[in-house]
Amino acid sequence: MTSLLFEKEIFSIDKDIILFLGEKDKVLPKKDKEYFFRTLTKSIGRHNFKQLKKLSQSKEVTHILLLDTDSPKNLEELVHVNIGSFPSITEICSSRENKEKFLVSLYKLNL
Repeated sequence: MTSLLFEKEIFSIDKDIILFLGEKDKVLPKKDKEYFFRTLTKSIGRHNFKQLKKLSQSKEVTHILLLDTDSPKNLEELVHVNIGSFPSITEICSSRENKEKFLVSLYKLNL
């Protein structure tokens, strides 16, 4: 198992979904990020989320979600992973409509 280091904030939901945050969301208070991930985790029928220091290459990872950020260079090593781009947490949470669009997009991914 190889460890890949990134300069972006990384979160995981259960062991198979990884989320990278962009610059806009780095300034959000930690409690706001935790609230977003706790709510998102429950909304998609999952159980756990946590912040990661590094990403270990694992066969368990099936989806990587990029929240208002470019794909990290090292990501091409994870060939078996579905990668999707979405708006920032700030943009997602700015309106009910944006939240609904985001959740519908996630449901289509069969997470």
